[in-house]
Amino acid sequence: MRNHEDFIPELALVAELDGKVIGNIMYTRARLVDQEGAEKQILTFGPVAEKQILTFGPVSVLPEYQRQGYGKALIQQSFQGAVALGYDTVVIFGTPANYVGRGSVSCKRHNVRAKDGRFPT
Repeated sequence: MRNHEDFIPELALVAELDGKVIGNIMYTRARLVDQEGAEKQILTFGPVAEKQILTFGPVSVLPEYQRQGYGKALIQQSFQGAVALGYDTVVIFGTPANYVGRGSVSCKRHNVRAKDGRFPT
């Protein structure tokens, strides 16, 4: 993933505890394309000169440290970094319980579907 042209190294973060890496998150640029093939126009601000959307994954935390807020901290810190870089939209696939309570909304609410027509959860 780090060698992909859409990888954003500034948003590749790790969580450390007592000098041990216990989690990480990485981002890439993403696109939303409508049924006619036109790219979704996203308003951006800051140093990003063109419309761009982000997606993250993996966000991972070692099993013995899960459900203790480390993943949430990685997401929040990376969102702050994304805003500082000028991004304002993140689209992700994931378990709704992990994200909706933190301010994310369902893709269905914005009529965003996967290429096969399904609404991601």
